[in-house]
Amino acid sequence: MFLDVFDSTYFQGQSYLLKLLNTKLNNKIVLLDTDKNGNSLLENLYKISYQKLSSEFEMNGITREKILTSILQETSNPGEVNQGFHNTCTVTSMQYILCKNNPAEYARLMSGLISPDGKVEMRNGDILERDKGSIPFDGDFSRSVTERIFQSALMEYANGIFNYDNEKDKNVMLPFYDEIGFVGLYPEMQKFALEALFGKKFTLIYNNIFTNFVNTLTGKNTIIDKLKELSGQDVYIQMKWGVDDSLGHVVVVTKVENGRVYFRNPWGPTADKKGTKYDHPPRILEDPSSRIESMTIEDFLNWVQVIFIPEN
Repeated sequence: MFLDVFDSTYFQGQSYLLKLLNTKLNNKIVLLDTDKNGNSLLENLYKISYQKLSSEFEMNGITREKILTSILQETSNPGEVNQGFHNTCTVTSMQYILCKNNPAEYARLMSGLISPDGKVEMRNGDILERDKGSIPFDGDFSRSVTERIFQSALMEYANGIFNYDNEKDKNVMLPFYDEIGFVGLYPEMQKFALEALFGKKFTLIYNNIFTNFVNTLTGKNTIIDKLKELSGQDVYIQMKWGVDDSLGHVVVVTKVENGRVYFRNPWGPTADKKGTKYDHPPRILEDPSSRIESMTIEDFLNWVQVIFIPEN
């Protein structure tokens, strides 16, 4: 199976495959990571190397080798997963967590999304379906075809009665009438997608800025105590963002250490140098290749809005 996958991709994809062979996850080779059905990452990659694909790919000049190479890149280098120029920081952060912690499940989902019917069952039993119009190139050179397909499908799943338009990057109520709509996803929509994708319940902890009668409304001390408790795990959070604090952005906190909160920004790799300082919110670039950034605990508590806590 390994050799068949190796022969089915480009040179770059082969280097990603070799990295998977030489990297461990949970004390075993990443290629042996298993999905919800017990199949390994290698088995799912092998399936992708020969399975029938949607005819739309050929119509749009997208080869199997390109698809497989992209999936190999995302599973071997999850820090390179990015949202491009789309307002999909929510589902991109979910994609990052999945590729980093359960790449076999990501490959299984992608196998279904690239198939002729474009459907696949998630961990909670719901069906994730390829979003119409997500195969053709949308002008965003920063995203791969698989990032485009996965992110669009999850946006469509999470937004309820709305329809996600990948080209307009907006959730709209009625076709051809996008005045009624919004970009991104609200917290409850994010929770809905997280629970479906990971098959577990999530509790939302708000930073005293939202009114919510279902989940926990709490304060800053509780938030940082919880993050310290979960330090070393990937914690999905929503923050204020931008000059006027009016924008929202989702990142993944990886640890709290030495008075700083470290998180992964779904903007993906950057040419900026380590140590580059940014504003709105104030933060420092820690790792350009995976876009890990950090900020002081004090600054973080002034910018965080919601943290999503998974059940054990």
